[in-house]
Amino acid sequence: MTATLSNHASPRSPRSEPTLGEEAWLGRKIEEGEEALHASMAQQRPFLDSLLATLKFYCSPFDTRYEDLGKFGSAQFCKGIIRDCMAGLVLAMVGIPTAMGFAIAAGLLPAQGIVAGVIAGLLGALLGGSKYQVYGPTASFIPVISGIMALHAPGGIFYSSGVSGDEAFRRGHGLLVLTSLIAGILLIALGLSRLGALVAKVPSCILVGFTLGMAFTLAISNVEEALGYVQTDMHKVDTHALGGGVPWPTREYVWSHHAPVNWYALTLALVTLICMQLLNRLSAFISSVLALVALVLPAIVAQTVWKDKGLRNVFDHHGHIQQVFAFSPPVLHTGDAHLSQVVGTVLYYAISIVLVGAVESLLCGRMADSLAGNTGTPFHPSKELWGQGWMNAVVPLFNGFPHGGAPDRVALNVKLGAVTPFAGIVKSIVTLGMVLSFSKWLEMVPMASIAGLLWYAAVNMVSGVQIVQVYKEGGWAHILVTCMTTILVMFTDLLHGIASGMVVYSIVTIVSLCVPDSPANDEEKGTDEEKGSNEEKTPMLDNRKDSASDDSAKDSARDPHEGFEFKC
Repeated sequence: MTATLSNHASPRSPRSEPTLGEEAWLGRKIEEGEEALHASMAQQRPFLDSLLATLKFYCSPFDTRYEDLGKFGSAQFCKGIIRDCMAGLVLAMVGIPTAMGFAIAAGLLPAQGIVAGVIAGLLGALLGGSKYQVYGPTASFIPVISGIMALHAPGGIFYSSGVSGDEAFRRGHGLLVLTSLIAGILLIALGLSRLGALVAKVPSCILVGFTLGMAFTLAISNVEEALGYVQTDMHKVDTHALGGGVPWPTREYVWSHHAPVNWYALTLALVTLICMQLLNRLSAFISSVLALVALVLPAIVAQTVWKDKGLRNVFDHHGHIQQVFAFSPPVLHTGDAHLSQVVGTVLYYAISIVLVGAVESLLCGRMADSLAGNTGTPFHPSKELWGQGWMNAVVPLFNGFPHGGAPDRVALNVKLGAVTPFAGIVKSIVTLGMVLSFSKWLEMVPMASIAGLLWYAAVNMVSGVQIVQVYKEGGWAHILVTCMTTILVMFTDLLHGIASGMVVYSIVTIVSLCVPDSPANDEEKGTDEEKGSNEEKTPMLDNRKDSASDDSAKDSARDPHEGFEFKC
């Protein structure tokens, strides 16, 4: 009875009190699990450490790019600050009319170009990867932005009947914000993956052809403003796509309205172009100041001597320049378009923004280091992509549009003697102050002068030195690739033009390797030593590989783990 009560009072389950063998087995399993966990953590730790270090490095606004200022309060520091302030002042004077012109050419308001330039300049200077990079609206983005804005215009795939012009503009800009956000995320991911050095693998013939196509597109799309035609929204942008679609509706409109040319407007456009081109040969400071005068004088002439000549100004075309920062959320109105068509279109333009922004900014960063003879902290391509991503994700949210590194302003910044990104910060602050003070005067600038300014930008997008360099790298074969890329970018679109150019380039490269005695290789042969050297027979390939390996080595050498040991 006692035994029965005892067993009933304390029943024993096989799982509640394991035997010695079971305890040993459980102990071994726990130890094995802990070892596996520690091994997994040990494998993941370098990746996590690298990612955290990379984020810390990228988020540091005042890094070794400011090394040329020296110690705070020293003579070197004061001299560097003065040079940066002077450069920022001149860049602001040049950037204001440029921002207005590029915004108008893209189908946006001039105020959007100015406000976006201020925010982009600040973000780029704080988060970018170059000492000398200057950020703002660029001509290469104009066809992309125009194509996005035209999607909600009559004939566009997202057009809805019965929608007012203001509502269509709001929807178009909302779609631009959405595509820019996606592009910004992709650029940030590229930066975190440290893929910035891949730009060295893009052939020069493709880059020059792409830039030439954009230059012709920009020049043709502003012909009607230079001729003084009364512009309507129907032919301002094409409803189909990027590069090639933009100028052809303009060409057809100009051809059908060739009789009533306003010769006064054409004169102002040509005078602005010639003055800007001639003044560019002077010193950087003088040419920049006189460049602003080249826009002010036509405004005075249009308001006085030629007041009754039918010259339209910025106010006639777009109204008052607003002086506010407005928040613009992403908007997606698809109309009657199918889901697959919507997704494909949005991704298409997002990738286009990534391509244009990454290639142009990375090339500008490398060009700036070369022009300045930089021997200190070199250009960091992956951090540049990080800054580009945040800039193109944030700027459109404040009533702006995508921005990038501006080649002409980067070269001007180096000529003016800037040594740190502080010049870009000063440029943004001065731009904001000038707009708040002189917005009424900016409204008087004739549209013909804006067209002349954009023609000047198109003429200077590619230099003769770049074309000669393409010829030296691959002879007439690479010149042919450049011409084909240019034509395809103009007549098809940006992505198809570059992709087709890459295919032709690959074919030319394979043929040159299989046929060593081709004319292109014969032109490269000079001395007997060069004839016996395989490297000289294919200088393009070796230079490309060396450039890519050098950029990759520099990028890996500036590992974030080591970057934090530097102090400004």
